[in-house]
Amino acid sequence: MADVHQLPTLRNVEQEASEWIARLEAEDVAPEDRVRFEAWRRAHPLNAQAFEDVSATWRRFLQAGQVAGAAMIERDAKSRPQQSARRGWSLAIAAAAVVATLLASVYVQKAARLPVFATLVGEQLKVPLSDGSVMELNSNSAARIDYSAGQRTIHLDRGEAFFRVAHDTQRPFWVTAGGGWVRAVGTEFNVYMRSQSLQVTVREGTVRAGETRASLSAVQPDEQTLQSWVTLSGGQQADLDRTAVHKRALSADELADAVAWRNGTIYFENRPLAEVVAELNRYSAQALILEDDTLRTLPVGGVFQAGPKGAAALVHMLEQNFPVDVRRDASGIHLRGLPQQPNR
Repeated sequence: MADVHQLPTLRNVEQEASEWIARLEAEDVAPEDRVRFEAWRRAHPLNAQAFEDVSATWRRFLQAGQVAGAAMIERDAKSRPQQSARRGWSLAIAAAAVVATLLASVYVQKAARLPVFATLVGEQLKVPLSDGSVMELNSNSAARIDYSAGQRTIHLDRGEAFFRVAHDTQRPFWVTAGGGWVRAVGTEFNVYMRSQSLQVTVREGTVRAGETRASLSAVQPDEQTLQSWVTLSGGQQADLDRTAVHKRALSADELADAVAWRNGTIYFENRPLAEVVAELNRYSAQALILEDDTLRTLPVGGVFQAGPKGAAALVHMLEQNFPVDVRRDASGIHLRGLPQQPNR
């Protein structure tokens, strides 16, 4: 049975940091506010990191004269003391919100300069990296390489990738994907961006994984500020879905199946047809479309190519072995169960 660990919700941490900046800058800030702020800051490493990032950017913004609200707060405090606290807090919130947006803008500008590798539907690509590591991209995947003197970071923007990491204790190897991160030194692991979760499978070595936020991707990951939600060793797999981590140990066969796409095959054993169709659709531009709910739970097994021929083989198998009506048009291949004939 998988181990399930409840995770903190961090999606609003940057907004919370902005609000704390505003509260602490207000003239009516009370000692109780500072006590509550310290409790919030210590509650999670990302809270402190977000507050530091937003504060530093805001200070630079103010020094450059880009946030007019700062001057308005000062003038308002001199002219109308009785209203300065309320107005100052409101303007501070607005300024902090501008800074939060600015952080995201910085990330976008940096991302545009990074080397990008991508695959088409049904295509796989092996990419040797400059440090001796290797990245393998699955069908319809894209990743950006962000190497520096002290760190190695891969931004997986979509799809799935397998990494064989060259050992270098001085330069940690990071993968960011959606809202998640994975950290390794020398190991082999697979990262799959599913629709509702991030799946991490470790073939060899040990990795740590957790959640981050897109705006903080502009900053190089830091072990001291990112809390590890789960540690995985060889033969283990975890799904991170923003609310929980589902961790499991894989058998040797299951581990091989999880990364079989690298050899151009996909293996299923008594899996619901809906799951098989969803997986094979990743490798074919002509989508398989289930139009009958009774087919969704139909157990299916077999070895299929990780490409358009895999979807074609599944359709042929269904036509030969099950009462299934197959209709093809420009939108894809439609599958519907035929009515059962009464026994005579």
